[in-house]
Formats: sequence, C-alpha cells, structure tokens
Amino acid sequence: MKKRNDKGKTKINGNVNSNDEVTKLVKITAIIVFVYAAFFVITKIGIEKNKNDQNNEKEEVAIQFEEILLGKLLEQSESEYYVLITFKDDIYSPLYNSYFVEYHKKDDALPKYSANINNIFNQKYISDESNFDTKELKFKESTLLKIKYKQIVEIYQGRKSIMEHLKKIID
Repeated sequence: MKKRNDKGKTKINGNVNSNDEVTKLVKITAIIVFVYAAFFVITKIGIEKNKNDQNNEKEEVAIQFEEILLGKLLEQSESEYYVLITFKDDIYSPLYNSYFVEYHKKDDALPKYSANINNIFNQKYISDESNFDTKELKFKESTLLKIKYKQIVEIYQGRKSIMEHLKKIID
C-alpha cells in the first residue's frame, strides 16, 4: 500500500485514508447522537420534575380586603367600621393590631381596615396638621377613625388616644 518514491519519500494509498475518515465520521456522529440524547433525557426529566412541583405547590390566591387606600376611606361596604391609619415608622403598629385581634374575638366586634399612610397612593394625605374634613383629609400622626354610615364619627389621634380607646373596647 505504501509506495516508495524515487526520492525516498513514502506515498500513502488513498484507500487506507478513506477508511480512517469513515471511522472518524462514524465516531463523531456517534458522539453527537449521544450528546443530543443526553440533553434530551436531562431536559425531559427537568420538565417532568417542574410540572410535578407546580402541581404540588398550588398557592391559593387571596384578595386582601383589610388594607384600603385613604381615597376609599368612606366607601367600604359595612355601615360601621374602624380604620387604623399608621405611619411606616410607628413602632406601635403591631401593638395596635394585637389589640384588634383581641377585640375581634368579641361577637359584636366591628370590622377593622388599615391604611398605611406611606403607601405611594396615600402620601398626599400626610401633613404637618391633621384635618378631618372628608374633602381635605390630612394626617400628621397615626390615627384611628370610627366610620358610621359613611361619616367619621370618632377620631383617636396619636398613640396615647388610640391605646386608650383600644383598651376600652376590649374590656
């Protein structure tokens, strides 16, 4: 198969060369098929696992009705309710809420809504002076309002006043 040239060079026959090329082509094709099959299997397993995880972790969608925007302060469906307006930096907010938890254990408890004054939609109600005129509401500190028939009937402004009223309605 190898022929010697007059000058001492070795010449390789073309038939041997094509057999090597066919072997290389078969190996490369086998590797490509193997890699493709491996990716296919891994992807299939991942998709099946993801489907199972999604089916098992169905989260209940709950619409939150307790927090309201101050623009809708007087537009709630109940005829009588409380609205607790708090500022983000009011460290007593959790305490107010725990008092309301106790209050709601009573049978005749009124519903309670809350409004975070620092919510971007409520920030226009922040002021240095409070104003409880329903057309020009402004709050300077945390406030508890009692609403009856779409009118503000009671106002408890500041920590001390809110706490006194909450203690009174719990007893």
